[in-house]
Amino acid sequence: MKSLVSLGANLGNPRENILTACRMIAESFGRDVVTASHLYRTPAVGGPKDQGIFLNAVVAIDGPFDSYQVWSRLREIEQSLGRERMIRWEARRIDLDLLLTEEVRIWTPRLKVPHPRMCTRSFILQPAIEVAANWIDPVSRMSLERLLQECNKACCRIQVIADSQALLENVRESLLLEIQTNQVPVNHKGEKYSLLELGIEIEFLPWFDEWNVPIDYQQRTSAIRRRCERYCIEWGSLEQSKGDAEGRYIVAVVASPDPDTVAWEDYARPWAEAFGLSVESGDRPSINMIGPRYLLSGDSPAWAAHELLSMANAIRCPVERAERILF
Repeated sequence: MKSLVSLGANLGNPRENILTACRMIAESFGRDVVTASHLYRTPAVGGPKDQGIFLNAVVAIDGPFDSYQVWSRLREIEQSLGRERMIRWEARRIDLDLLLTEEVRIWTPRLKVPHPRMCTRSFILQPAIEVAANWIDPVSRMSLERLLQECNKACCRIQVIADSQALLENVRESLLLEIQTNQVPVNHKGEKYSLLELGIEIEFLPWFDEWNVPIDYQQRTSAIRRRCERYCIEWGSLEQSKGDAEGRYIVAVVASPDPDTVAWEDYARPWAEAFGLSVESGDRPSINMIGPRYLLSGDSPAWAAHELLSMANAIRCPVERAERILF
């Protein structure tokens, strides 16, 4: 099977950390089945402030290894190189993520394939097209090259829906507050940009009417699919054609009723099925959706707002190519 892996680092000696990780990946799976991109320099996106410049790369693996085999080995390599996962999106010695394994779709708390944020990260897509330009993301049904083209369009629109109108308003208010407190996208020089200057619009799409989420799983799944279908018909927000002048991304914000006892992935599974993120939905998404989409936890509206700004920053992230990786 063909798998795609991203590498990133900005602590210690990032260059040597990534080159070492690449060598370990090649030794694990076979040098003849591993292909690496150039190294790329990018600013940190989404994490704690004042982080150093990241180095990123992508490797393709073409061998008899399934997603769990690749993912397990990546975790072992991270640990051997001193990676400690403490704070989300923090500075790190090495970060290895499984991005894609052919048509595989996995939706669990520990592993999600394809990587949920791959489609909005230009710093991942740029190196990825060196080694896998024509690979198809089974969720968006777009090639990696096409996904990068979406990021590079003059205007990009992030359209946000939510499990309830109240949650949607809470996320909107949190986003406005974060922007007012200067938590706005920045470039690699630390210069701040407004969303308008970046050519990014975040649009909140309200429910057509209030509704109570059914408790029964099957009823809830059917209700969510009907809602998504209605968005397809009345908003056209989940369909894209090659002629679109703007890149469009759909984000659904879902909050667990009891985060302490209910795993968010379990509660959000009906959305994952409707969006085609989960294997239970079969070979194709349950409705005719084409284009990048993302399922976002709304357990903390403030964090959801932060993720939306990070998404905007990642779409427009400046990327500078450096040296080619040689084994």
